[in-house]
Amino acid sequence: MEKKHCLFFGNCACDGILKFLECSNFSEKFTFNKFANWELMKTGKTIERALLQKADVVIYQPLRDVHNCYSTDRINPDSFFNLLNPNCETIAFPRLHNNALFPVFNKRHNGPEFYGKINNNVRTIQELTYLYDNDMIDYDFDNRSRQNYAVSKFKELDCDIKIADTLWANLSNQKLFLTQDHPTSFVFDAITAQICDHLDITYDSEKAATYVKDENITGLNDSVYHRPSNQYPISRYAIKHYNFTYVIKEDRDADKFYRDRSAEFLNFKL
Repeated sequence: MEKKHCLFFGNCACDGILKFLECSNFSEKFTFNKFANWELMKTGKTIERALLQKADVVIYQPLRDVHNCYSTDRINPDSFFNLLNPNCETIAFPRLHNNALFPVFNKRHNGPEFYGKINNNVRTIQELTYLYDNDMIDYDFDNRSRQNYAVSKFKELDCDIKIADTLWANLSNQKLFLTQDHPTSFVFDAITAQICDHLDITYDSEKAATYVKDENITGLNDSVYHRPSNQYPISRYAIKHYNFTYVIKEDRDADKFYRDRSAEFLNFKL
């Protein structure tokens, strides 16, 4: 039987999904091409028309109408989705993001913008140091985590794959994110299992469980701080607030890392 052809269109999450599809019979039934949405937009390149027209399945992360030909909204006449053949199956999975698991941190490398919040009225770096060292900083974790959950639920409304409830239910007992945009293998496992259901192919959950043990199985990079671990350190503040059960104490350099980030967030000179 001739194999069907599948296109993957999204960010680095596609690499995680493809890795976990090794735990299925996907390769027996499909050939594939993968396209990084951010890379196409950066270079101005597009997917070949012939490749789009021969695709039997497209697995993708939605892009809004404003992205013109890269948009996945068929309402946009420039959207490449309008070049797909009428029988092409599409499977949408949401953007994977959570910025509430870490106290405060930069959004981009060498950028001035931060994710996070400090509710304390801190006037000097001496006050900050005292409050921080005595675990008295309020990083607004509760409101931030609920907001992240609400945004995730909204963004997955039009997606075939749903993951927000799984992430919320496992917030305390599973490591879910390496950075705000890079999920762990646990998340890729959950998403890929759903994709296999949509493709009507077999998923070997026992084999996948061995993959999950490597929390960064595809080697996703930390593009903000370029840390050797490729992930942000786990803070004692987050451990206490979320009651993490998968870690006992904060990472070795977490204390200084988030003290310094907190000072930068408040525009205090280090």
